[in-house]
Amino acid sequence: MNLKFGTDGIRGPVESLITPEACLKIGHATGFVMKELGWNTVVIGKDTRISGYMLESALQAGFIAAGVNVQLAGPLPTPGIAYLTKTLRNKFGVVISASHNDFLDNGIKIFNDDGEKISRDIEKRIEKYIASDLIPVETSKIGKAYRFDESGPRYIEFCKSTVPSDISFSSLRINSFKIFSYFIPIFFTSNCSYLLFALISTLAFKKNLTLALGAMTVPQSLPSKIIPLNFFG
Repeated sequence: MNLKFGTDGIRGPVESLITPEACLKIGHATGFVMKELGWNTVVIGKDTRISGYMLESALQAGFIAAGVNVQLAGPLPTPGIAYLTKTLRNKFGVVISASHNDFLDNGIKIFNDDGEKISRDIEKRIEKYIASDLIPVETSKIGKAYRFDESGPRYIEFCKSTVPSDISFSSLRINSFKIFSYFIPIFFTSNCSYLLFALISTLAFKKNLTLALGAMTVPQSLPSKIIPLNFFG
């Protein structure tokens, strides 16, 4: 398997390059290299691309096969994983994300124990292991995995700490209509949910009930249709 690091990790289409098999190899190879550098635990985070859940499992299996322990942080911004990698100490970090790339793509970014991008020398060592056969460590030395539920709260507190104490947001107001209108899609699954949506929309936006009940006319043949709320505007 010929996988090479680019300017910011390894990225590409999930269907042809960043496949589960590729992530298994990347996790295994990275695990062996990081153990040679003295790090035996990895923090794995991801963005919200649907392929991230599939690739996370493959990466996790690769790391465990290399004898590396895994902490699963779940969906978290890339800087959040960099922050956790540094503050948790003696660990390295991995983010499953392709940043601004198309949603059909995904990628793997790796951080050292300082929360910084790994050097080109380390990348070359990982590439060399990727090209070799995947041989798990003996059973008594395989890694362990567990969820790191404190990842989100820890990063939130860090972000809050960066705001100067003399700054107040008490005079600011959030336009809830804009938030619901442009950023929250609704996945309808039944007429009951249509009715619930109609009632909520009437109460929240004080619109005409007839307009709100128009949501009930969505065909049952489209149970997963995404209906953006901006049809109210």
